[in-house]
Amino acid sequence: MGWILRYIEKMRARPTMYISGDSTKNFRSFMIGYMCACEDLGFPQFDEDDAVFLEYFTYWLAIKFDTDETQSWYGLIDTYYGEFLDTPIDNSMEAFYIFFDEYTNLLNTVSFQQIQEDYDKFLEKKKEERMHKHS
Repeated sequence: MGWILRYIEKMRARPTMYISGDSTKNFRSFMIGYMCACEDLGFPQFDEDDAVFLEYFTYWLAIKFDTDETQSWYGLIDTYYGEFLDTPIDNSMEAFYIFFDEYTNLLNTVSFQQIQEDYDKFLEKKKEERMHKHS
């Protein structure tokens, strides 16, 4: 894994050293700044592993939150985190770490291919639900 996991762990220990606020939107802003700096310096923004990791994190969150809305991982967390946690928390960044840990633990037993298959089945199910609802 590239820089993402390293920075997530650093940020977990001292979040205000990296981002202001306690929202995943602040984390996303940090990532955009990082990517822009990489581009300006001629470095790759993400390595392929990071891009795949985040893409499947988004798919996994959509299934978990039972939504087929087109949103990024941070948008999904900001929108739905309060509905899917047993313990109330104060902000979306705390929720991010909970979901991120669950996802990374899942990857010890499930492949990206399995997540893709589950996501495709999920989208098909949602499509059928909409068709039945409107018929």
